[in-house]
Formats: sequence, structure tokens, C-alpha cells
Amino acid sequence: MGKILGSIIITLLFVSCQVKSTKTEKPYIAFSFDDGSTKNILSYDNTEWNSMIRKQLKDNDIQAVWFVAGKSVDNDKGKQLLQKWNDDGHIIANHTYSHFNYNNSSITCKKFIEDIQKCDSVIFKYENYKKILRLPYLKRRQYHFKTR
Repeated sequence: MGKILGSIIITLLFVSCQVKSTKTEKPYIAFSFDDGSTKNILSYDNTEWNSMIRKQLKDNDIQAVWFVAGKSVDNDKGKQLLQKWNDDGHIIANHTYSHFNYNNSSITCKKFIEDIQKCDSVIFKYENYKKILRLPYLKRRQYHFKTR
């Protein structure tokens, strides 16, 4: 399991760095958005907030990765947002379904796998879906891989 998760993270880093660019001599930067929420943010309606982000990305010819927490988009409003991000050419990727803190020892390997698969079941049908994962609460040297 540890080797599989290590491979997923390496793949994530590789794919996240593949930002659309017309000039290859310039450095790359990866934009990723996580949690994929349908909640309002600050004083902005979520639809307005997402539209502003997507417009700036489009105006600057930037492809982003939208790491989706499945429970946030497993509804009509969330599916509409997913479709808009997909239609704009952004990558749709897995940020688990429940956004549990997997550093918690009470979360079993089985629960971990089921949560990832449940999120995939919500997002796999989008054209720009990529089978990559960003773990919730991922902080440097604070993550222990589940092995059982």
C-alpha cells in the first residue's frame, strides 16, 4: 500500500507540473484548487467565486487541477460546477470523498481505500478526469502511509 501511495504522489507531482504553456523556455508553475466546495466563500456566492477563478485562468491560458472532495460536489450544484471546470479544460482529480484526516489512527486502510473509490465514482465520468490524488491535510513530514 505504501508503494502504491508513493507512486500516486509521484504521478500527482508529475501531472500537476504539466501546465499549458505556449513558450517552453519559461518556467512552469502548477495551479491546483482543492476541496472543490459548493459553499460560499467570504462574501462571494460560490457560483460567482468559481466564475472569477475560471475566468482568470482562461484569460491567462492556464490549466489548473481541481482536486475535488466528493461529498462537496455530490449534488446538482456540485455537478454543474464540475461540468464548468471540465468544459474549461481543467483537470478534475480526487481529494477523497469525505476529506478525513488520514493521520488519525482510527481511519483504517479499508476506510481510506473506500473513501478514495467513492470520490472516483463521483468524478470519473468527466472528460478531463485524471486518476490522481491529493491527500487531505497533506503537510510536509506529517503523513504516515496506511499499510494495513
